[in-house]
Amino acid sequence: MTSNVTVRHAADETATLRLVHVSSGLYAAHITVEQTDKQGSPPEGCTPGTTLDLSATLPGNATEVRLTHEGEVVATIDVSDGVGHDRVPVVNASA
Repeated sequence: MTSNVTVRHAADETATLRLVHVSSGLYAAHITVEQTDKQGSPPEGCTPGTTLDLSATLPGNATEVRLTHEGEVVATIDVSDGVGHDRVPVVNASA
C-alpha cells in the first residue's frame, strides 16, 4: 500500500510517521510533530509543513490503516484491496 499525508506545522517543528501493528488486520500510522533547532521564518505566503510518504507491504489479512495524531484518528485508509489511497487529508498540527 502507498499513501501520503501533508502535515502543517510551525516552521521550527518537524513531522515523522511510524507504522505499527495494532491487531489482526489493523495498523496505525502515528504522526509525531516535534520541536527542532531550525531558525528563521517561512517566506511570505508559505505555510510550513511536511509531506510524509507511507509505503508498506502489509499481510494479506490487512484491512485498514488508521492515521493518528496526538491520539486522535484523523483518517482511515482502506487497504483491503492491497492498494490504499493516494492521498489522505491535510493534518493541521499547529494550534
